Amino acid sequence: MATSKFTYVFAAINRHLPKSRPVMLRTIATDEKSARERYEPDYDLIFSCRLPAGGAK
Repeated sequence: MATSKFTYVFAAINRHLPKSRPVMLRTIATDEKSARERYEPDYDLIFSCRLPAGGAK
C-alpha cells in the first residue's frame, strides 16, 4: 500500500533576517515532521495547512 503524500504550507520567517516579512513555503511530504525538517534549519515556521498532493481523480 502506498503512503499518502500531502502538500504542507507554512508561513515562515528567515532566521538570519528576523525583520524580514513572512513568506509562504510549500513542500510535499508524508507527514508534518518531514515537511518541517526541510526548512527548520533556516526558517521559523508556523503551520498553515495540509492539502492532498497530486491532481484530482
